[in-house]
Amino acid sequence: HHLPTWGTRSLSITDGYAAVAESYPGVPVYPTLGNNDFFPDYFMRDNELLGDNRWLQNVWNIWDSTVGMPADQESTFVGGGYYSTVAANKTLMISLNTIALCPCRDPDQDYVDDDPFGQMAWFEQQLSSAADQGLSVYIIGHIAPIEGDWYATYLQQFNYLVAMVRPS
Repeated sequence: HHLPTWGTRSLSITDGYAAVAESYPGVPVYPTLGNNDFFPDYFMRDNELLGDNRWLQNVWNIWDSTVGMPADQESTFVGGGYYSTVAANKTLMISLNTIALCPCRDPDQDYVDDDPFGQMAWFEQQLSSAADQGLSVYIIGHIAPIEGDWYATYLQQFNYLVAMVRPS
């Protein structure tokens, strides 16, 4: 926590994922953003992700060089910190940027965007596409979708979308 510079934070992320890749060779790794993957911790503003984001591009490059990332998801990740990929067992892995859904991400922000970085619309599309293709879905994120840890509006959207595609 609280690494003081961009460089020290980048090195920490690189070392962590390199250790995972070295310890589990040949095992797929599906990273997701956590509080320590931002500089400073947890911090991201809506207006910082309206296009290319230098920090998220940096994280993507680190993850890609250490554990490998799906090339077709780079622009999605750099624009909002989330991505998906199909695993070998016909499971769609969805990595949500849960920091974007948490009140802790910007203590000075006094409003809630309807859909930060287009993530919820993208999530709905991913779930719908997976259902159409008969894929299982595995959702990962750093902050659990519970009251108080997510903005209420995002938690409601998430629960609604997951319930829509839940097998009966």
